[in-house]
Amino acid sequence: MEKKIARVCPRCGAETLNASRKCWQCKKPLPQKTKASTWMVAVLIGAGALWAALAPEPTPEERAAAAARQIAAAQERQSKEAEKEKERAAAQARREQIAAEASRGGITIEPSDVEFLSLVPVDAVNIAATLVKARGYACDSVSSARKLIAGRGYNLHCNSYRYSYTIEDRGGNWVVSLD
Repeated sequence: MEKKIARVCPRCGAETLNASRKCWQCKKPLPQKTKASTWMVAVLIGAGALWAALAPEPTPEERAAAAARQIAAAQERQSKEAEKEKERAAAQARREQIAAEASRGGITIEPSDVEFLSLVPVDAVNIAATLVKARGYACDSVSSARKLIAGRGYNLHCNSYRYSYTIEDRGGNWVVSLD
């Protein structure tokens, strides 16, 4: 079977295979073929440079319009940032209000997950924590509380998520179980 010769070494004239990076005879690197994508990038860069060189100088009106657009964009960014800051401040105020409501009921809400109180009433969290303590379990602070998906009751996490409890209503009898 005959080998297909694809290239000739420009230094020594030896015939090499297409996949070779070095000449087998003189051991010098063979020149690599330029890829089409490299040529395309070079053409685009050249065209961009040519367009920039031939493009007419902007008029004072065009410069003023461009500056006005930049100013408008900067003002829009600032107004969006101000809106986000207002939303953050409102959320923080709501978290503080919820924590204050919960502390009035005698329960400590951990600051890491105050958002759960928007889903579960503060009174229900206070009652659930009281039930847990009444059954002799530890619950010095509430990490999170969620309504059960099936049935009436709550999942309660206490003391930095160290303890997890399920509080269920079983026919008027509230049962606390350690998860």
